[in-house]
Amino acid sequence: MGPIDDTFSGSAQVVLVTGAGSGMGETIARLAADYNCAVACVDENFNAAARVARDLEPSAPGILSLGCDVRDAEAVRRMTANVIDAFGRVDVAVNATVAQSVAAFEEQSPAQWDDVLERNLRGAFLVAKAVFPLMKEQGSGHIVNVASSANGTKHAPAFDASMWGLLGFSRALDAEGRPHGIRVTTVISAAMRTRLLDRFTDGVMTVPDQALNGATDLLAREILVA
Repeated sequence: MGPIDDTFSGSAQVVLVTGAGSGMGETIARLAADYNCAVACVDENFNAAARVARDLEPSAPGILSLGCDVRDAEAVRRMTANVIDAFGRVDVAVNATVAQSVAAFEEQSPAQWDDVLERNLRGAFLVAKAVFPLMKEQGSGHIVNVASSANGTKHAPAFDASMWGLLGFSRALDAEGRPHGIRVTTVISAAMRTRLLDRFTDGVMTVPDQALNGATDLLAREILVA
């Protein structure tokens, strides 16, 4: 567990972000701090989460860094309990952990398939399951699942399957959450230059120019004000 800002008063919005150690998750965590939210930076790589948390500590009203494998139900339970112990509530939970396995369908192993679906889909399920009762008790909350366009990308069958599954899961969960004041949103992005795209080789898909990387900031802002 990382540092907690002792000045946290409990009046700020609390934003929990998985995948906060890099890419879209990091961008969302940084903007949440800019919007004066308390931020729980969660990542499987604790050192990456701690690095982001250290950067945000001077500006956020409360900051916490946690390592968590979102595939592990008990790890997610402990992570959520630590966030609640620190801040007392979770107003927004952003599932920004995204995994990819780049391989032609005939070459993709069952283990690779399972890993992608467990990180992208099971992870979102477990985080939502952990925060849903708290949000229900609060009478409000927002669960945001960060997805990507699943448009039949070559060599990405597991990734596309997980993105379509995430969309269906979000719609079903939103129907259950709305009566309790809980919104569930899926944010679907186009391709942006993050570390995820480093796995794609030339000819598999068109990778955007580095100059377009500002799109991550725009998408992160949409997530936080949705």
